[in-house]
Amino acid sequence: SGQSKSAGISPIDRAHRKWLANRTFCPEDIARLDHKAQAADGSDIRFDIFIRLEPGAEALLADTLDCLGQQILTSWQLDVVTTLPAPAGISDVACVGWHTVATMEESKSVIDTLADQRGLPWNIEIPAGTWLDPLYLWRLAHEIQLKPETVAFFVDDDCHDENGDRFNPRFKPGVNEARLRTSDLAGP
Repeated sequence: SGQSKSAGISPIDRAHRKWLANRTFCPEDIARLDHKAQAADGSDIRFDIFIRLEPGAEALLADTLDCLGQQILTSWQLDVVTTLPAPAGISDVACVGWHTVATMEESKSVIDTLADQRGLPWNIEIPAGTWLDPLYLWRLAHEIQLKPETVAFFVDDDCHDENGDRFNPRFKPGVNEARLRTSDLAGP
């Protein structure tokens, strides 16, 4: 048809793709980043990440595990709550906990209990299949160091297809109460 592949892409998607194409990770720069972050009281900033894994979404979990393995900041714990039995060898992975429940309706109470027991101030729930930018946790820790009184973050996000092409960015420049009430800014 002679039209370019990007002819049907929105201007915001086009700008987002251009920004992504121009963004590179330089190993020298990454080596200079602090791979552990400390709060004002000297304690490590740690993140507890939770996934409610529905049966059939195991491949999506694998994608998320791959992306977590690429995080610059390594002080995280992932807890998977699911009706599925634990896969062989998962208990040998120190930063991954597997919690089998009878029904998915129990998952919220299990997540709440785990969060309460650990007492970590930073808890993140993501769906299986989430791809986090390699600097995601590092950036959150940096912001926590700058503003220790912060109690929550909401972040930009986008979607990706099976080829890894990213699209439909949702930029959140600040808190807009009206938009929060009418949009899915908090996640899926």
